[in-house]
Amino acid sequence: MQIEQVTSSVNIKAILSLIASYRKEHSNQTPSSLTGLIPYADDDLEMFYLPKSRFQQPNGRIDITRLDEISAYELVQGGQSNIVVREKLGLWGDGTIAIGLSDGTVERLSSEEFQKLHLR
Repeated sequence: MQIEQVTSSVNIKAILSLIASYRKEHSNQTPSSLTGLIPYADDDLEMFYLPKSRFQQPNGRIDITRLDEISAYELVQGGQSNIVVREKLGLWGDGTIAIGLSDGTVERLSSEEFQKLHLR
């Protein structure tokens, strides 16, 4: 599990980089969905999936219109926290969740820490 969690954190860092590129071209706005990041991904959609989980990259052609549904990650819209992207809930048996912050950092939190931070 630990290697997969590190892989997930690396993926979130890559997604944060795509978000930064998107913001440069869209008046510092965050895209409304992961699909909005596809033009910035240079055809490398691997970062949106997580090996050895229910969110594995599908074999064959990818239906990009379903990216938000089949990705292991979600964009976080609104709220008072500076969370920009996060893992979908329930990925790990230890109850942790990795989040990507607006300053470009990635943190792994317990579900309790995440709820406190997310509900601010």
